[in-house]
Amino acid sequence: MAAKLGLQQTPPAESDESAGQTTQWALGWAQRLGAEDRDRLLMELMRWFKHDFFKWAGKLPCPGCESDDTHCLRGTEPLDHERADLAGRVEIHECKACGAEFRFPRYNCPGKLLETRLGRCGEWANCFGLLLRALGFEARYVLDWTDHVWCEVWSDRVSRWVHCDCCEGPGTIDSPLMYEAGWGKKLNYIVAFAPDHVVDVTRRYTQDFEALKPRRNAASETVIETLIFDAHRQAARTATSSDATVTRTRLLMEQFSFMDAANRDLKDAEQQGRVSGEAEWKRLRGEDGAGAAS
Repeated sequence: MAAKLGLQQTPPAESDESAGQTTQWALGWAQRLGAEDRDRLLMELMRWFKHDFFKWAGKLPCPGCESDDTHCLRGTEPLDHERADLAGRVEIHECKACGAEFRFPRYNCPGKLLETRLGRCGEWANCFGLLLRALGFEARYVLDWTDHVWCEVWSDRVSRWVHCDCCEGPGTIDSPLMYEAGWGKKLNYIVAFAPDHVVDVTRRYTQDFEALKPRRNAASETVIETLIFDAHRQAARTATSSDATVTRTRLLMEQFSFMDAANRDLKDAEQQGRVSGEAEWKRLRGEDGAGAAS
């Protein structure tokens, strides 16, 4: 159902019947594309998503007077109807112009996000991931323990998983080193979640894993590996035998590919600070590039 809703965000339909036809047409068309055209579609999808579809939740406009002179006061627990759409927390914002307070639920339900089209990196990655899967892309949700999320997409053209951060736009596709080298983040754990597997992908996102290792101190490496393997084993139960064989082959290839990160030259996109978000917010998070190694 969520995937169908995602497809219906593309060419508008005038009725339920035509919406269903549009859904089937879009999915069939996307799946018939060759490998290079699929990668071009990915780039155009990200461009549309960032610039036309989804909005960044910076200073939220007041629902009463529409002033954008607002700020976050505090967090609170979600109400039942907010929790139904997987809101784990709610921000209370205040309008400095009229004094009103209003709620900003941090929804995690991709279907709900198709309605709100508003959020920060978590909402962006959730909703973009839904649209990717609706168009037949194989996509993973990537969680960075230093407070960021994005997607990875399987590319048949290059036969590997490709980094895709919809918050930053199509110019940053396949730029995994931008968080460390451009933003200046001190990374520790980065884990990718797919419907049929879970894998630690930290090595893709750093040029110096040995320098990063002391920051991986939440538990011993053995404990972390066990936790990730248990999560992977649980996810793998959903796969068919043929899919499981493909996944095992890809995961093995991926481990070998991690060895290349230290030797790769940085792209221009990997040497810039964060694009999304307001300047002061990025500075406070240490993601504006000021702390990046020169």
